Amino acid sequence: MKKYLYYLVLFLGFSALVSEVVNSFEETKLSYATFNSYKYFVAEEFKDTLCYAASGTNVSHDLKFYQGYLIKNKVEASLTGYKKFIDKIRLKNGNIPVWFCNINGVSELVFRTKSSPPNKPFFKIYFYVFCWIGSIYSLISLKKLKDEK
Repeated sequence: MKKYLYYLVLFLGFSALVSEVVNSFEETKLSYATFNSYKYFVAEEFKDTLCYAASGTNVSHDLKFYQGYLIKNKVEASLTGYKKFIDKIRLKNGNIPVWFCNINGVSELVFRTKSSPPNKPFFKIYFYVFCWIGSIYSLISLKKLKDEK
């Protein structure tokens, strides 16, 4: 039974590593940026030019998809969020306050609701680190099981 559990954890670690390689280590870079948030996140305003329902149907949902651009950086971007929340944080000029991060080609927008940038890494990186450490432990344990036979 232990052997199958080790193989499962090994598979999770391998798939997390493949996911990061395919996505050019985007989550790892973004998590690094949140640890150094004052260096990599910039206060920015998002000007929305197009807004439609995120579900893609004509059903009236509160979840909206906004397309537009950033005022200072002139970068095209998109946001998804609940209309009530966005209307609550929207500035008087109609723009949406966001934190913009651009680290080694990884661009990310985070809603700006307080004066300091985000300083906690996103949950996904914790899952990846757990999978990587677990897969290393599984490899060692499988080697020990093989040596015992």
